[in-house]
Amino acid sequence: MHNKHFYKKDSVTAEDFLHLFAEKVNADKDVSAKEVIRDAKLNSILAARDCRALAEYLYTERKYTQDTTLMCMNTLFKGRGFSSKSSKGRRYFKDLVRKIKEDSEFIVTVTKPKDIPKRTPEWYAMASEKLAYVVKNLVPLVTHEHFKVRKELAVLCYRILSECSATMQPSLAMALDVLITLSMDPYKEVSEYCVRAVDSHFARANTQLRVEAVDSLCENFFTTLNCLPRILNNIDSSRKLSTLGLLYGYLKILCDDGRPQRLTGALSASDGFDRLCDALLAAADLHTDLALLTRHAGRDVTSPPSTDTPWCRLRHLDCKESERRLQQVCQMLGEAECAELFLDRLLELFHERRSCELVYIMNWVGSAPNSSPSLAKRIISTYIAEDIWYLPLEVSKGEAPVTKEETLDTSVYNPRSWTKDSVPGLYEGATETRYTDISYAQPRTRYVEPNSCKSIAEAQRNMAFSCLVTEGLGMMARRLNKDYQPYLLNTLCLILERVGSQYENLHLSGLKAINDVACAFDHTNVTELIAENADYFTSQITSRLKKAWNTQSALQILSVVMEYSDSSILDYMYGIVEDVLVQCCDKYYERHLYAYLQVFLTFVTCIRRWFLLDQSKAATEDPAQEIDIMQDVIEFANNKQEAARLLSTEEFEKESEMTVEEMYKEDTKKREEDVLDYDDMVAEESPPPPQHIKVTITILKRCINFIPSNRDESLLALRILTLGLPLLKEYENELLPLVHLTWSPLVGRFETTEPAVLRCAFDLFVVLAELSKDFLRSRAVRDVLQQMYKFLKRSAQESHLKDTGSAYRLSHTYNLQLAVLTALPGLVTDLNLDEDKLTEAMTCVQVYLSNKQPKPLQMLAVKFFKDVLSFNYGCAWYHLRLLCANAEVLHAPRAAHAQLAPVLGTPYETRDQDYDANVKLIFYVHQ
Repeated sequence: MHNKHFYKKDSVTAEDFLHLFAEKVNADKDVSAKEVIRDAKLNSILAARDCRALAEYLYTERKYTQDTTLMCMNTLFKGRGFSSKSSKGRRYFKDLVRKIKEDSEFIVTVTKPKDIPKRTPEWYAMASEKLAYVVKNLVPLVTHEHFKVRKELAVLCYRILSECSATMQPSLAMALDVLITLSMDPYKEVSEYCVRAVDSHFARANTQLRVEAVDSLCENFFTTLNCLPRILNNIDSSRKLSTLGLLYGYLKILCDDGRPQRLTGALSASDGFDRLCDALLAAADLHTDLALLTRHAGRDVTSPPSTDTPWCRLRHLDCKESERRLQQVCQMLGEAECAELFLDRLLELFHERRSCELVYIMNWVGSAPNSSPSLAKRIISTYIAEDIWYLPLEVSKGEAPVTKEETLDTSVYNPRSWTKDSVPGLYEGATETRYTDISYAQPRTRYVEPNSCKSIAEAQRNMAFSCLVTEGLGMMARRLNKDYQPYLLNTLCLILERVGSQYENLHLSGLKAINDVACAFDHTNVTELIAENADYFTSQITSRLKKAWNTQSALQILSVVMEYSDSSILDYMYGIVEDVLVQCCDKYYERHLYAYLQVFLTFVTCIRRWFLLDQSKAATEDPAQEIDIMQDVIEFANNKQEAARLLSTEEFEKESEMTVEEMYKEDTKKREEDVLDYDDMVAEESPPPPQHIKVTITILKRCINFIPSNRDESLLALRILTLGLPLLKEYENELLPLVHLTWSPLVGRFETTEPAVLRCAFDLFVVLAELSKDFLRSRAVRDVLQQMYKFLKRSAQESHLKDTGSAYRLSHTYNLQLAVLTALPGLVTDLNLDEDKLTEAMTCVQVYLSNKQPKPLQMLAVKFFKDVLSFNYGCAWYHLRLLCANAEVLHAPRAAHAQLAPVLGTPYETRDQDYDANVKLIFYVHQ
């Protein structure tokens, strides 16, 4: 009911009073114990008719009941002329009383002791359950993105543990879990607070409460283990991280300093270790793909090991933090008192099923900083077993389809075991066909080649397994440090073999492991480790080379050792390389030819590196000098006159004062005297070449035989000769016979259509020309240069109008054009071509001066003509004059010794705009 008259008379209404009173009462409620109305301050407020002061007073004093409040209100309004007994006052007062009673929760009231409900254990249980529901809904905030929210959640949980441990029993476990989880928070402020809170909680509790809390943690620990696979099979990365952090916190508390540790008792139950293994295996589930079987094109063992592990991609953990937390859990188990028992269970599972996940877990359990050394030793002994280390990585090609001519029944075990037989003589025409293998009734099974995988998926799993085992050896070496010495003899060659593997991931894992082993023995690099333990691998390489099934591994080890070593290890290498040289000629070892050639390539490369041979052409170009054509003409005229004078008989006899006949008799007599004085003296022999040159010569002679082989072997052989022949530059007596032997098979390679082989053959041809100079001139012009000229003319049509964005620039033909035009100036100089052959080369190259050709080819053509101008200015000048074919007249300068006629046509510019810019660029430095 609304009193409009009262609203006009006074600005304070009942609603206003209730609102003012509720602002003070709503935040905190209490119960007063006694009514007191007679108070001097209250009387003064009522006398002043101050409603706001009255509301403030009633709130601050907190000792007035609802009836007292109504009494105060009656007194207040009486003073304003509204009595509760008058009609208007009565109506308003009744309305005010009704509103006060309706909103009694906003007013401080006093409940009589007999009316206070008794807080029984049932009431506390009911209240704690309701509050537990609230706390349960607050737990997901542990993954909130803002650290202040996580900090306030930690404060709330600690206050529940410290202040409400008796009244909020169902919430204690959740609060403790939150604190344990946040103790691994990335923010230091949050993590440090939670660590102190957990420590304070256990320190404050007595022995009985501490035992009960630890028992509760054990139950929660197994609950978390059971829930871990389900949580990991989710997309919430933050939840995965928090769960793994909770698991790590449980282990940290259960692995206390006391003995026996509580974790040992918890896991010693009937299925404790099994549940733990199942949870960790689910977390360590690996993802394998086809990229694991990638083979590398080239390797560099001197590069630092990769920090990434592409062979170890966890399927469910999609961030580095979660993976690192799982590794910390495994390391905590490795440092626990029950680590030996846990490893026993892991090894039992490992022998039942050799999975990658078990290897991953054992690697981190055994490599824990404070773990027992016996763990690492047991793991090493397991890994280096032959049936575990050497798993098949190649996929079986399967059996070829059976034809009707090969079998009579394709359902039998071996359809190719049918044989035909006949009796000679009388019954020779009668032929008997019978099955000569396993029982005819046995069904046919799929044939699988030994040491091969049935499917690509199996090969991928084996590759990941081998990489993890190799990485594990390095991790165990870091853990054992100097104690790894007894295992070095058995594992060094195994790791070096992995470094030399043709598979990229296996090579990277071996590289990481060998660097870990070097670090374990305090070596700065792997070279020091190899030099210190050279006797280990040399004996094993020698023994492996004598066994056909170990030849491949021995060659891989040898190749890696030579890449890591320096010249001090040469004495160990000579005998091994000589054994390889003998075996590579054996037909029985022909399937290992590619590995043999890899060893030769590595040896030659190391010799170049050790003896500081500059691999680039050691020639400095002289600065371009100004050519004085007039001076050349004068010298030519003078030389011509001098030659004519010397050829004149009269002039010759006049100068020598003897006739020609007399001079001939004198020469004959002198020659006869020299013959009589011959005392069998021969020229002094040159000193023998050093040992590494002798071995290199033997290798090069052997590689010449492999030039006509298959593509891969031929490429390696050409590469070895290209790198090895410059080593003989100072030994001409050994070099030229090798050049002669190389020429015939090399020419045959230029007839191939394989671009890669053709490129390597041309590189070898350039090296031969550089080393032997004009020794090969006639053969080079006849057998090779003609083919190169044809190639340049043919490919010029293909490269016409191929701009920067054209796919042609990625082709092998374009790369070969670049190689030929780059090497052609050096070939002209080295072979010392005459004018006719030089003109033929310039005719072939001039088409690349057109601006319709790719810009790199134009620049190489310009450089070619500049170099030819420096080599034979007259020939190049005349050829360019014919190319320009202009009508300009070139007037010769006046000369005192000769009178020169003007020349029609110049080589400096042309009317063909496609060539004009590049022709001018040629003479830019020669003008």
